[in-house]
Amino acid sequence: MDYIVKDSAIHSDPRHFAAYDAKETSIKMGMVREIYTANSSEIKYVVEVQHRGNTIPVACSLMTRWGGVRNFEEYGLRPYKGNPATDMLGATDQTYDTRVGDLVLVACLNGQYREGVILGGVRHPGRKSTIPAADIAYISEFNGIETKITTSGSYRITNKGAISAPLDAAIPGVPILPEINNPVVGGSYYELSDDGSWSVTDGMQQSIKIDKTGQTTTITAGKCSVTLKVLEGSATVDSPTVVINSTIQTDIKTMMLNMEATLSAKLKAKQIAIGNETFELIQGLIDLIDGLGTLVVTSPAGPCNPLNTAPTWAVSIELLKAKMLAIKGSL
Repeated sequence: MDYIVKDSAIHSDPRHFAAYDAKETSIKMGMVREIYTANSSEIKYVVEVQHRGNTIPVACSLMTRWGGVRNFEEYGLRPYKGNPATDMLGATDQTYDTRVGDLVLVACLNGQYREGVILGGVRHPGRKSTIPAADIAYISEFNGIETKITTSGSYRITNKGAISAPLDAAIPGVPILPEINNPVVGGSYYELSDDGSWSVTDGMQQSIKIDKTGQTTTITAGKCSVTLKVLEGSATVDSPTVVINSTIQTDIKTMMLNMEATLSAKLKAKQIAIGNETFELIQGLIDLIDGLGTLVVTSPAGPCNPLNTAPTWAVSIELLKAKMLAIKGSL
């Protein structure tokens, strides 16, 4: 008996034999059905294509823009995960618009279905086009990360969150359900505006914005807001509470610094220095105490003893001086 043993994928349906052997030089559209690893390293895709009424599984490689050792590009396609009991290859009641899998264009090498190359993707019929509906020049989404460029020139990357609905297990023949993303992590984005400004936000209460036109940088956390102005060389803090925790030195340097508190202000540190290169305030107060201690007051009866000889000087004034020395810092 003249019989040639062929690839095991062909034996899934005897009807595939004739189509498999036929020469086919046209480019076919198909749906990714399976991902597997070949030769212990190369990622391959099984793509379902149609030929003369037959469904053929083709083992495909993914074409990329660069194919070098150091110049390379890799990404993963999403396969359709159907129910093997009711959704076998070759079923005639299945249409691509009810399957949640990536649609691709396949070119067969040497006209044989034994191996093909995925040239690129095609818009899935189950997804409506977004560009005609809004001011969008480019939009893409990959694993919940959306990239958008508007016709005015703004650029935004948004984390929509992982898809929580089991879309891969959609029922064949039933319309595909809308995408449901995780609202806990979704909404964060960073954006380059059409005026050159830059911003990043969690989509809720925290953000950083660099306004190129207004020349300001604003940091916001809930009701806390800090604005830095380039032209005026000033900083504005609008906040009920600002907490800076750092185990290293924190330096703030500016030409002018104005601070206003409508209720109260507090400065707490183990050591404090206030002044400039020639005068430090706390050291000046200590020198003032020492100077007053040696002061001799002249009364109508004649010169008095220095003030530091008074019985209460040591227990009150010297104690105050010791406390100042304990917190005095250096500039």
